[in-house]
Amino acid sequence: MKKTILLLVFIISTQGYTQIKKFGKVSVAELKSTECTNFKDANAAVLFKHQKTHYEYDGERGWLLITKIHERIKIYNKEGYEFASKKINFYNTSKSSETVMIKANTYNLVNNKIEKTKLKNKEIFISKNNKFWSSKKFTMPNLKDNCIVEWEYKIISPYHTTINDVIFQYTIPILYIESTIKIPEYYLFNVNVSKYYPITVSEKEESRTLNFSFRTKETSNSIKTTRYTKKVELYQKIYAIKETNIPPISNEPYINNINNYIGKISFELNMVKFPNSIPKFFTTNWNDVTKTIYNLSEFGDELNKKSYYKKELDEKLTNVLKQDERIKTIFNFVKEKVKWNGYMDYYTHNGVKKAYKNGSGNVAEINLMLVSMLREAGFDANPILVSTRSHGVPFFATRDGFNYVIAGIELPEKLILLDATEKYSSINNLPKRVLNWQGRIIRKSGSSTFIDLFPKVYSFEKNTTSVILDELGNIKGNARISYKNLNAINYRNSYSNLNNSELISRLENYYSPIEIEKAIVRNENNLDKPFLISFKFSAENQGEVINNKMYFSPLFFLNESENIFKADKRKLPIDFASPWLDNYTIIITIPNGYKIESIPESSSFETKNKIANFKYSITSNDNKISVKVTTKVHIPIIPTNMYEEFRNFYSKRVKKINEKIVLIKD
Repeated sequence: MKKTILLLVFIISTQGYTQIKKFGKVSVAELKSTECTNFKDANAAVLFKHQKTHYEYDGERGWLLITKIHERIKIYNKEGYEFASKKINFYNTSKSSETVMIKANTYNLVNNKIEKTKLKNKEIFISKNNKFWSSKKFTMPNLKDNCIVEWEYKIISPYHTTINDVIFQYTIPILYIESTIKIPEYYLFNVNVSKYYPITVSEKEESRTLNFSFRTKETSNSIKTTRYTKKVELYQKIYAIKETNIPPISNEPYINNINNYIGKISFELNMVKFPNSIPKFFTTNWNDVTKTIYNLSEFGDELNKKSYYKKELDEKLTNVLKQDERIKTIFNFVKEKVKWNGYMDYYTHNGVKKAYKNGSGNVAEINLMLVSMLREAGFDANPILVSTRSHGVPFFATRDGFNYVIAGIELPEKLILLDATEKYSSINNLPKRVLNWQGRIIRKSGSSTFIDLFPKVYSFEKNTTSVILDELGNIKGNARISYKNLNAINYRNSYSNLNNSELISRLENYYSPIEIEKAIVRNENNLDKPFLISFKFSAENQGEVINNKMYFSPLFFLNESENIFKADKRKLPIDFASPWLDNYTIIITIPNGYKIESIPESSSFETKNKIANFKYSITSNDNKISVKVTTKVHIPIIPTNMYEEFRNFYSKRVKKINEKIVLIKD
């Protein structure tokens, strides 16, 4: 029996690879190749990827899930070296673990002979990611332009109800991919294919004979065992893909985690039914998932612990009567008391009491502690489960869909969001890593619902710059920039706690080509006020002198020379993470001996769908020119159906701010 799961087929002509080659069988022709035929700009390309997933039965251990992946990658230049590194995540606890076996080689062509460099075991590094997950990481040795790297790894997993995603699109092209997943009749999975790059998945059934052996005691009191063999007839489903010339996913400006959009096939367990047993259903909904999480001892139980902080919290709240001040006091108390150790999880690793005592904890220990304190103070506070940007967007209900938790306070008029892991976050001002579509709030009552994580306030930048222009086109002046909301978090993290030389170096790199003589930051830790940066600058050749005239853009080093949104069409949304507002005021003093011949016209325009607007105002008085430029984007995400409209708006904006002022000698 055959049927097509997905009818959408992406067909591109292919050259070269139409089958998988054995590990180690690299040809001279492959190594001589200096560019990818169908993707000439590629720095590297996957020559082929082969993935096989199937089930085996062990009489002692039960069902095992076996996944074997073989990849061969051509590296064309140094920019492609990053694709010679691999990270393999595997489940690893004190009770049981997945087994990962790796072999890998690098191949170079030396005097027309193939030189093989084997990856050594000591070059494979194991790291513990969290309580449940570890990873094996390696970078291939002896990398050179036009080399080939190849690895093959096998994962043996006792966790047979979870099939890893089949990834069939990277940021480099894949010339050929072949994948088969064989699943015994006892397991029923829903198969989901990514919508951004759909492919054809074929499905068929075949019979299978399972031979296995096991030991059992001869009697209940005996230590002697007897080995038995057994044969079982069953059928299995086979899901398969074969595709050629899969293009790289475009890494366009302002993309959320690109892994949200890559082509992949996901397997969601629906049911397990063994012979002569009652079916066990696994497909669930988000309410069931969140209830399960809340009932974890490392989650819900931690919210009920309060004796460890109660005395100190009561002292902090003495004489703090106003609602907003009590929230702020508790929030700051947690941030000061416990620092984030860098680990993300929605469940605790060592527990809230230990984190409080040691002054360090993971995301859950900090933010569940915050929820508990807020509840103790009388607020309707609850945890909110989040999948961070790096973790991606979950497509179906699963506990693995979340990797983070924040705190929420439900007031009659609004919802307050808090994340005490971020030093520079404030009330309703979350760090960018958390701003990933929706979170799931879990209430004490047991109910749960999705809530929007994106901020409603603008990420704000206000720039006031005074410029003195001389007769050679050189400039000097002062700039004062203030940041609020998400921008304040981002810039505090980038520019706080630097010595003066580090601060100047970072600003000069950002605002090239200016040179900075003096720079100051203010309000690093005063989160109630905007974050301020001011500096004194100079730069040469900012005005073009031709004969008796001078031409220059009034924004100077603050200018954007071209539209960053170059593509005519875009498949992925533009993700700014927040609505944003830029407000620039530039006051220019023109050189003695010159007068204004022409200045651009003031202008304002907006998109037809009113998602963005732009204002440009310019005035002059004697030897002074004042320019005010304001850009507002009212939504955090620009969907693909609005891309063309927004791209045209941005092009018009860039063109306007690049219009020249013309001075002429008296």
